[in-house]
Amino acid sequence: MKEIDIQNWLDVILPKHKKLKKITKENIKNLLKKNNIDALLVSGRTKTEEKIRNKINKKRYSDPDKEMTDITGIRVIVYFESDVEKVSNLIETSFVVDSENSLGKF
Repeated sequence: MKEIDIQNWLDVILPKHKKLKKITKENIKNLLKKNNIDALLVSGRTKTEEKIRNKINKKRYSDPDKEMTDITGIRVIVYFESDVEKVSNLIETSFVVDSENSLGKF
C-alpha cells in the first residue's frame, strides 16, 4: 500500500475504531450487569496512528486493511476466576469473535 493510501485508510478507520471501542465497552458493561457479573475493569484501546504504521512496516503488510487484526481491543478483568468462563461465553454469544487472532480465554 502506498503512503498516501495508508494515510487515507487511517483517516477513515481510526475514527470508526474509536467509536467501536466506546460502544463495545458499553455493550459489554451492560451484558455483565444484565448477567449479574461484577467486573473490576472493562477497558479498551485503539492503536495510535504511529503504532499502526510501525506494525505495518514491521510485519511488511501489503494490505493492512485485511491483515491487521488488532487495531482495537477490549479487556475485561473480573474479580473471580469462576467468572472468566461466564464472560467468555457472553462475549462469544454476543459478538463475532476471531478466536484465531484473540488472546485470552475463548
